[in-house]
Amino acid sequence: MKYILKLIVVFLISLALGLALYHYLIMELLLLLGVPCFNVILGFIYFFITSLIIFFILKRFLLKKNKYDPYIWFLLYLIVLAIGLLFRNVYVQAIELNPFAFIYAFFDDPLSIFTTLINVVGFIPAYPLLYCMKRNIRFSKTVIIFGLISILIEFIQYIFARGVFSLSDVLLYLIGFMLGYWATRFITPRN
Repeated sequence: MKYILKLIVVFLISLALGLALYHYLIMELLLLLGVPCFNVILGFIYFFITSLIIFFILKRFLLKKNKYDPYIWFLLYLIVLAIGLLFRNVYVQAIELNPFAFIYAFFDDPLSIFTTLINVVGFIPAYPLLYCMKRNIRFSKTVIIFGLISILIEFIQYIFARGVFSLSDVLLYLIGFMLGYWATRFITPRN
């Protein structure tokens, strides 16, 4: 009973922090990225996901660990990625096959630096989260599968006119994934 009471308190705190974080930071970032956030239902979804992420962070450090936590983290991560990549107010349907197009964009559009950073940083957690779920994953298979998933993400954006099918984005996703791999290798002990 004491654990349930602590869980409720942590959840209420996470709701308050999630509302503040959504209102003062996340809504601004979503607007900058062109993601609609004035829709009441989408706004509630963003707020709720933010609160859930804060809840699991607080739960991880304040309460007992659960064996399902890595799977919940990965699911939340996928939901955040899907929202950020597929629910934008961008109605563009084009193909960019130059894998280094993001470098040329730096000179044309100052916002492209921010977009490039988002594309890299957004995929850094992918490998550490996979590693938390299954410690003995083969790196080569994981990179190939992640590369195919990255191409699938870009293809879905193209099909639904939510962005440009861009090989440079696939390259940036892979760079973020590799940074996550190297960070995981650096932090975890060698066997």
